[in-house]
Amino acid sequence: MWIGLVDDIEEMLEDEVLALNPGDVMLLYTDGITEATKRGRGTQFEMFGDDRLRKVFRKLGNRTAEEIRIGIIEAIQDYKWEDDVTILVVKRSESCP
Repeated sequence: MWIGLVDDIEEMLEDEVLALNPGDVMLLYTDGITEATKRGRGTQFEMFGDDRLRKVFRKLGNRTAEEIRIGIIEAIQDYKWEDDVTILVVKRSESCP
């Protein structure tokens, strides 16, 4: 939406600060993950969806950032995606001041 449509988007942007406490995890992802589909019953298709992603993320949240990323990718392996699948997992170390 932003590329080339409007010359100056300054008024549409907002800066915010998010502080992660030790042990906190942040997951950023594209809709290619939640919109991935697989054949359900009959001719129905089932999306991976936000709820399933939340469940996987909660289950893996105490692991390392890399293990969380791998776990999410493994969880969508039975699904087909037509869009890009991008994940960024950021986890603040318990020992980080």
